[in-house]
Amino acid sequence: MSGVACLRCEAVWDAASVPLCPICETERLLAAPDLIREKHDPHTPRGAGSGYRSLLSREFVADPKPFLRYAADRGAWLFDTTHESWSHFTREPLARNAGLGLHQGDSVPDHTLDGLLIADALGRPHAFAADERDVRARIDREELVPLARCARPGCGNLRVPGGAACALHTRPARARPEARSPV
Repeated sequence: MSGVACLRCEAVWDAASVPLCPICETERLLAAPDLIREKHDPHTPRGAGSGYRSLLSREFVADPKPFLRYAADRGAWLFDTTHESWSHFTREPLARNAGLGLHQGDSVPDHTLDGLLIADALGRPHAFAADERDVRARIDREELVPLARCARPGCGNLRVPGGAACALHTRPARARPEARSPV
């Protein structure tokens, strides 16, 4: 374990498997105004939207915090080369399917989706249910690129998304105390 202490909330986490403080990430995502968009809300009328859409589980919509915390502790960061943004994927958050798939024109979903995907996770994050097989296929096609390890020699931590180093090696330098002149 490569423990890193958060400078904001002081939580300690394993930076070898999680690049950012899971407590702070959970709170940041909960504060996102568009996290649950109408298209993915299971309470939206079935005819809304065009084309295929995924519906988040009712449990997620009712109380996203435990799902987001689970995701922050276990999920994978992926760079979306199509949209040039960071996404976050978690398979079966809280050991549950993340939602359902609904084809255009259908009024009843016909399949479950096993993953929670948070698109544009560092910008305007929005959550939706996804299929792990589709995410893996996008990784194979290099449309999604997994987060790399820290560039610092000998460090096994994950990089901070969008950076070259891990949380431990990207910390701001501490200000030096000002020299006191004798009075």
